[in-house]
Amino acid sequence: MVKVKNVWPAPYTGIPAVLSSSSLVMFVLAFLIIYYGRGVYDTLGFTLFFTGIAFGLLSAGKEVELKDDRLVLKYGFPQAVINITVREVVEVADLSSLKRGKLFKYFKSQLVAPLLIMLLPILYLPPLTKPLMALLLLVPVVIGFSLLTYFMMTFSDYRRFLNYAIVTLMAMLALIFLEIAMINPQIVSSKDALVMLVLGYVLLIAGFIVFISFAIRRHIILIESTQGHYAVTAASKADAEEFMKTLLKRMVKIER
Repeated sequence: MVKVKNVWPAPYTGIPAVLSSSSLVMFVLAFLIIYYGRGVYDTLGFTLFFTGIAFGLLSAGKEVELKDDRLVLKYGFPQAVINITVREVVEVADLSSLKRGKLFKYFKSQLVAPLLIMLLPILYLPPLTKPLMALLLLVPVVIGFSLLTYFMMTFSDYRRFLNYAIVTLMAMLALIFLEIAMINPQIVSSKDALVMLVLGYVLLIAGFIVFISFAIRRHIILIESTQGHYAVTAASKADAEEFMKTLLKRMVKIER
């Protein structure tokens, strides 16, 4: 048995994929229910929130092990509770280095959660007299769209998209803040409310940008076996190359 260093399973297949996607949707539902439920559905909202945390931890990639002719992907934090055994590997590829490496071609189910995250806020569209609520609804829409493009674009295209998206998003937020100030001048007159509003959105957007930037620095390695497609993430290009070399030597069946 060999534990592979600096390589972790990605939750794109099987039960981990279902748990990971459900976790994202539950977070958005919890946010919407708690914020717009006016205290009536708080119990449901917090239940969804903590269930989402539990699902996220269960689907987190723990470690990758090589056992003879098997590759074992372990999920769960802090203790691995889900094991996926991969046999008969036929191909390995570093999608992060491929010009046409798009995740959705191999993991189409991963598009469901971002689409739901983008569509769910429509159910809670507030009246036009409440622009602050409309601004809050933009957060899950932006996050869902970013995740959707992450899976549908190549990694090089996504890096370029992220650069343009940051500038566009900041410009849109500036315009929205201006509109809010015109419709609700009391916000501008209240220094604390204005500072909290601006700071909150800057932190939300900046936090998500940091998360996505960190994600695209890692290398996504596609593993194709007779059972289906799987993915692992490597901390660096060197780690990805070392893992692929080891996997090719031990497991890949070359057809002649």
